[in-house]
Parts: sequence; structure tokens; C-alpha cells
Amino acid sequence: MAKNLHQPKYRFLLLLDIMMWKHDLASVLDMSVPLWQKHIKRLQKIDKLFGDQPDPAEEQKEKEEFTGDFWIYQITQKASKETKQALELSEDYDIHNRQDALKILEWLQTEGHRKDAKELFDASPELLPEFSITTFEENKILAWDMARFINVLKRSLILGYISEEEMTQKLDQIYPMIAGRYASWQSYVADYKLGNLIWQVSLLEEQADEDMEAAFNEDNKHIEENVAVLLHHELSPWTVFDIRKDYTIPEPPTEAKTGDKTVVDNSRKTGLQKYWWVLLLIGLLSMGLKIYSKWSQKQNNTKEQRMENLKKKLQEIK
Repeated sequence: MAKNLHQPKYRFLLLLDIMMWKHDLASVLDMSVPLWQKHIKRLQKIDKLFGDQPDPAEEQKEKEEFTGDFWIYQITQKASKETKQALELSEDYDIHNRQDALKILEWLQTEGHRKDAKELFDASPELLPEFSITTFEENKILAWDMARFINVLKRSLILGYISEEEMTQKLDQIYPMIAGRYASWQSYVADYKLGNLIWQVSLLEEQADEDMEAAFNEDNKHIEENVAVLLHHELSPWTVFDIRKDYTIPEPPTEAKTGDKTVVDNSRKTGLQKYWWVLLLIGLLSMGLKIYSKWSQKQNNTKEQRMENLKKKLQEIK
């Protein structure tokens, strides 16, 4: 993956569709726990080595990076085979090539199901109570459209319909739409579920089908199970990432005054990045000690040889 996909903003956005994932999220999350524990222990050893105190803010940042990178790998690198991705895109979105993918992405970004639903409820407000709502404001069910947008975007990247650069451009375009809109992941899920329900009801009205209804029920059950895990697991992206946070703002280094000079605290840097110069110094010192040891041994050998020669000469004189 492109390096900039690992920026906090992209990590956050690429997790918006995770409740749609059709694998056992609980098992995958449980698998990430020992990896995280091993990672954090390694960082704690480095801090202990150099006398640093534990920093909760630093650990939270590490957790965001670890979780985001873990799921980027799980969903985009270790994804199902391309043939399955292509089949699902064809069945779910009627996407067969690059042009289809770009068209659907544009529609989901600019209009989506939210525009169709708004027109429906504006024309027939008596339908609102059937969905347990009293109004349908602008950009309602945005969560549903954005989750599907991210889902299509990732599959399109895997299939080669779009490039990594195009992916980041698309993510940049949608971030202002989602940033700060939801007060919690629970409200995001509620908006997503409403969109999902409206979409399912509209399809069932167009073509009543028992198999389709059974499939919807199965999908809904799976989503409920995923949501329950995502809202409570210690390493769930939804417990690690704060949906209210602005991930476009870099965290500034703290500053401390020393006399007339301003000292920038680099403690925000983590792992090897934080201590690279120390590790380099240790390496140089180790090399220097080895060289000195060899030189010293050579000197000792020379000294011993001289003493031996001197003893021989004294014996000859006697």
C-alpha cells in the first residue's frame, strides 16, 4: 500500500465499512491482541532502557497506528482473491470494469441513496413512522452511503480499477463530509442501519422474493454481531478511533522553555524513530570497543614478546 494510506485520516476512513465485513470479526480481533501486546511490550522495554515514563497519550497514538495498519492489511492486502472481489462487485453494485466503478463512486459521493430517500419521504411523509423517524433531513443515512463508498473503493483498488493515488484523492474528497458529523459510533451505526433498512424495503417492494428476504435477514444478523464486537472489543477500530476527532490536524510537539531557547519535545516520536540516534551511537561504541579490544590484545602480545626476549638476553649474559 502507498505510504500515505497509513496517515491517520486514511486509517480512519478505511474502517467505515468494517461492520459489512463477511468474516468472523471477533476471531480476527482476538488474533490482533497478542500482536499488540508484543508490540507494546517492545516499546515499554525501550522506554525503560532510556528511563522514559509511560505516556497514555503516546500509547493511544501507538494503538491507533497499530489498529489502523492491522486492518488496512487485513482488508486490502490479505483480502479474498480477486475473482471473489469481482464477483461481489458485480452482484452487489453491477460493477464490471473501471468505468462502472468510477460511476458508482461518483454517485455515492454526490447523491447516493440519501437523495433518493429524501425525495421519497418529501413526497410521502406518511411513510416516516414506518421507519421510526419523524423527519428526514439533508444527508440523512450518509453513513450507509459512505460505508458502501469505502467498500467499493477498496474492492476497486484490489481489482486494479483504480490506483492508490486515485484512492487517496477520493478519500480526501469525502473526509469533510463525514468528519465531525456523528457524536459516536453508535449514532453512525444507527444511521447506517436506517439506510440499510430503507434500501432493503425498496428492493423487496420492487420484487417480492422469499430468498432475498432470507438473505437480508442473514446479512442483518451478521451486521448486528459485528457491531456488538466492534463497540466493545479492546482493539476494535471503533474503541480505538474516536469518530469525533479531526484526523486532519497533526498533533503538535510540546515545547518547553530553557533560558532564551525553545526546546521542542520529541517524545511524540515512537519506537525506533525516537531512538535511532541512540541505537546508532550504541552500534558505533560497540564497534569501537571491538577495535580497541583487538588493538589492546595485540599490544599485550607485543609486550609479552618483548619480555620474553629480554629474559632470553639476560640468560645469555649470565
